[in-house]
Amino acid sequence: MTKAFKIKTKDIVTAAIYLAFIMVFVLVPFPHVIVDMASIALIAVCLASTVNGFGMGLFTGVSFGVASLLKAVLRPSITTPIFLNPAVSILPRILIPITTYFTFKLMKRLLRRSPEQIGTGVAATAATVVGVCTNTLFVLGIWALFYFGKTFTFDGSSITITWAFFAGVLATNFVVELIVCTVVCPVICTALRIALGVDKRGRRSEGGAIPKASPEPEKETPASEEKADALDDLAFRAAEREEEDPLRK
Repeated sequence: MTKAFKIKTKDIVTAAIYLAFIMVFVLVPFPHVIVDMASIALIAVCLASTVNGFGMGLFTGVSFGVASLLKAVLRPSITTPIFLNPAVSILPRILIPITTYFTFKLMKRLLRRSPEQIGTGVAATAATVVGVCTNTLFVLGIWALFYFGKTFTFDGSSITITWAFFAGVLATNFVVELIVCTVVCPVICTALRIALGVDKRGRRSEGGAIPKASPEPEKETPASEEKADALDDLAFRAAEREEEDPLRK
């Protein structure tokens, strides 16, 4: 008999927090900010994948993609025609938790003999780098596949999808995303995994736990020594009585 699938209240609350985080940074405009704040939503996807597992990571990835599509509809911009394509707005976001989660698991396994906090920090850093690269490379790759050489205009300005355009995106948005995510995610990931009891402070990673020291033999206390002396004295007296009483022989 298969075990019934149950959704815990804690998972619902966690998913709601991640969803709110993504919606705020994707849909809410932030004035006087040069780089699009939607990139910060990557933090939620990376954290969900490394802290809460693949299922939660996939949920946040899909949420990020849907929010990107909604943004293209609700807040028109010069790239709106591009992000109206689900292959650009949703597909790369679904791939982020896949690469992030399995990179994290692989690094944790490779670092299983290191202290848990160090192993988690290094694994989270590597997983975050892979996740950010997955997002950027697949988004730009699909742009090149569908729209290379095309020109888009909006509100008096225009862009042409060329190699120079891709170089500009890599030099601005990608660099900022990579720096912000790799600084923030490993710290929060390590702290959350300890707070949630997934990792334990000072313990070695899975497969490399520190062996417990065997308990030292108990030392005899003065009281136990007195009891032993008393028993020896009683045994000696009993032996003397047997020697003196001929009827016992």
